[in-house]
Amino acid sequence: GIESVGTFLAMTKNGEINLVLAQRAAEEFNPPRVLAVFPRDPQVNSNNNKTKVNQAFMAQLPIKTWIQYINDGQIKLGKTTLKEAGFGFQRAHLNALIRSGELVPLLVEREKSFQVASGNEDWQPGDNIIYLLHDPRPKLLKRLSGGTSSSRLALEKLPKVEELPIATGASNSTVDESVN
Repeated sequence: GIESVGTFLAMTKNGEINLVLAQRAAEEFNPPRVLAVFPRDPQVNSNNNKTKVNQAFMAQLPIKTWIQYINDGQIKLGKTTLKEAGFGFQRAHLNALIRSGELVPLLVEREKSFQVASGNEDWQPGDNIIYLLHDPRPKLLKRLSGGTSSSRLALEKLPKVEELPIATGASNSTVDESVN
């Protein structure tokens, strides 16, 4: 039954329902991790949240917007590996894409184990992040530029995420200090 599940995830297009479902699942079944997609600020929720429900994927996920992107075929499925060298730059770049609404982290693979990404995720070098990237190009332009017309997603390394828009001469410690 649900008691044997490691993670409970509530994800519908209604954030309030997601939160109520997650709270009830946490109270009734006490799974190790309870995640939900809901629209509140995590600090505001933590005071009212008697049970431990974390935001899934990212804080303030605009779920209806992302459902529309998916329905319109305006997404790509990507994977990136966080590297020791330049980790601060890479983390800052990913966080900027998340804040701008272009990227949603879905899963974190760490030590051969997959976990649903949460809004308060503490990424580490060596983590593999599987994500959705918003691709606003019209369908015709995608076909003309060699993009597949299939609705099936393929996991790939995407240049917008892999290529860091930074100067390569700066030291990693300088970036770590400016990011934190």
